Amino acid sequence: FSAYLPALMKPALRLLVLLTTAFPCVQAESVQLARDPALSPDGTTLAFAWRGDLWSVPVAGGRALRLTQHSADESQPAYSPDGKQLAFISTREGGTRQVFVMPARGGAARQLTRHSEGHHLHAWLPDGQSLLVAINRDHSWMRDPRSSRLALLDLSGQKAPSVLFDDYAYEPSLSADGQRLLFTREGESWWRQGYQGSRAGQVWLFDRDKATFKQLKAEATESRWPLWLPDDSGYYHVSNRDGTFNVWHHDLTTGKDRQITRFQGDSVVFPVLSRDGQTLVFRHRFDFYRWKPGEKTAPAKIDIRAFPEDTPPALERPLLSSASEVAHTRDGQTAQVLCDLGVDWAQGHYFARPSLAGGVEID
Repeated sequence: FSAYLPALMKPALRLLVLLTTAFPCVQAESVQLARDPALSPDGTTLAFAWRGDLWSVPVAGGRALRLTQHSADESQPAYSPDGKQLAFISTREGGTRQVFVMPARGGAARQLTRHSEGHHLHAWLPDGQSLLVAINRDHSWMRDPRSSRLALLDLSGQKAPSVLFDDYAYEPSLSADGQRLLFTREGESWWRQGYQGSRAGQVWLFDRDKATFKQLKAEATESRWPLWLPDDSGYYHVSNRDGTFNVWHHDLTTGKDRQITRFQGDSVVFPVLSRDGQTLVFRHRFDFYRWKPGEKTAPAKIDIRAFPEDTPPALERPLLSSASEVAHTRDGQTAQVLCDLGVDWAQGHYFARPSLAGGVEID
């Protein structure tokens, strides 16, 4: 039998070579510099924005599932309290930031808002019937967060947002019953990690029932991104009191702070906590990290992979020098155009702006 073995192996080797040539090894791409992390209520799934679309991945890491596939920019995902729906922000309708809702694993999206000034999405209320958003309806010479207002958006999309209070606030976090709100004021840009001084970020508490405010933190160092604990006994936040933005725990009863992470040289940013309080995720440098509250182990990097067939193609922006029709807004700042491309680019979905290279760029 051994004499015939080489002859028997030849067809198998040919088949192996043929399969290797026809189906080459697919190289997965490491997902880095993703943003807007959001955790499912049980902390098992992480949604995030990357390359203009929304993705999800097991919090332990692995292959990313692409949830949206659109040329517009999709961002700020937020899981519903039951984990079945995902609200998010998209520029797919008219180029402005509007709120949409879709199934948590992707699917047809329903548009909730249409205001021309757009929205920022923060969270679902515990009852699952409304969303916490930030709206910007007045012009201000100050940077955008200073002129925005926190508001409740009814999930039906048939009511105007209800403003919580008439002053600026950002990075909000709702208590488990939805009646108390942590938020920040002041603060430098999140990427400026070494700032200390009178403009450092402060943590405030707003009681919706009593309509009262209480300043919880106002230090020379930054305090950012407060996150309620499920039992309302305290909150996590990010502080640079040790020279680098790290996660800290604040106990509301004792007033004491406890350091959770100890990174040096670069910041912890964009922290999120699952609704059950069992999983904390944040970004450090290029990657997301996970940490289980109560564990003594250091946060673990989440290895996220995307495969070529899932990766969105490069964004194309046509540069045009003429149009057959044009309509301007009253202030003359925006124009809609009809261009001879065989496609009507002006159906309220695309806007024109001057290009530094000359001509007009279409968004």
